[in-house]
Amino acid sequence: MRIQTSSWWTRVLLAAGAQRRPLNNNDLRNTDLRYADMSGTDLRGVDLSFVDLTSANLAEANLSQASMTGVQLSRADLTGVNLTEAVLSRGLLVNANLTRAIMRNAYVFHADLSLANMTKARLTGITLRDSVLVGANLTDAYITGAQLQGANFRGASLVRADLRRADLSNARLVDADVQAAFLVDARLRRASLVRANLIQANLVDADLRGTNLRGAILNGANLDGANLDGAMFAHTDLSNVTWSEQTVWPDRLGEVMLARSVQIGRGRYRVQGPEGREADATVPPVPVS
Repeated sequence: MRIQTSSWWTRVLLAAGAQRRPLNNNDLRNTDLRYADMSGTDLRGVDLSFVDLTSANLAEANLSQASMTGVQLSRADLTGVNLTEAVLSRGLLVNANLTRAIMRNAYVFHADLSLANMTKARLTGITLRDSVLVGANLTDAYITGAQLQGANFRGASLVRADLRRADLSNARLVDADVQAAFLVDARLRRASLVRANLIQANLVDADLRGTNLRGAILNGANLDGANLDGAMFAHTDLSNVTWSEQTVWPDRLGEVMLARSVQIGRGRYRVQGPEGREADATVPPVPVS
């Protein structure tokens, strides 16, 4: 859907700072709307592909189902914006403010959201495959059922984020803060969690096959029913981790964890104290198959 040509809309664009130019078939692609104030505007279903909205104010705007391929939204204020089912593939959203943004089922493939503030954003069902979220803040975000394969979350904050059933296969979470995150039934196959903070993370029934956990801190994490077959451990802090008879450990590590754990009932165990740190050569790193 494209917006309809009207004198009212022309006035809106000009008031927002758009450069006057002929509109060919209601086509607003490549329009310059830098620093525009379009807060609260209803832009449902419009085509804003390749529009420059750098530093624009779109707080509380409705951009649901909008086509925004290649859009430039760096440093834009998108607080509370509605981007439900919007397409932002290859968009540039560096340092954008997406606090409390609603992006349910949005398609954000191969976009750059480095340093974006996505605190308490609602991202259920979002597709962020191969996107860059380096240093992004997703604290308390709802990301259930999201497609995050190959995304780069290096140094990002996912503290208390709800990632139930999210697919993080091949994602990079190096140095990420995933403390107390909810990763029940999440898919993290071959993901890199090197030096990640997973303290108190809930990884019940998570798929961690082939995951790189070197240097990660899992103190107090819940691995009940998690599959860690082929996962790589070296200098990994597993103290106070809870696991169960259904947890799948890499070859030989299961026996080591059993020896270091106490049974807490119903087939569940807790790894004891600092001895849970797998730092010696008795359990060599397991290569990814």
